[in-house]
Amino acid sequence: MAGILIISALAITLAVIELPKLAKKGWKKEIFVYLIMLAGGAFFSICAFNQIRLPSPLNIIVYIYKPLENWFNAF
Repeated sequence: MAGILIISALAITLAVIELPKLAKKGWKKEIFVYLIMLAGGAFFSICAFNQIRLPSPLNIIVYIYKPLENWFNAF
């Protein structure tokens, strides 16, 4: 529980430091990307801290290309 709080506090602190600078420059798209990447990093850090196993993104590629491989092997 303490790890989740520490990671969340760090993410919020980073957002409080960086978002006003981006807002002052009027960079709306950059703010959106920054928040998405910060949330993703915090999520994966919390998962790593709690030792939660996530499926590999390569499984999606295998799922997509497996029928294509089977089709080529049929020749």
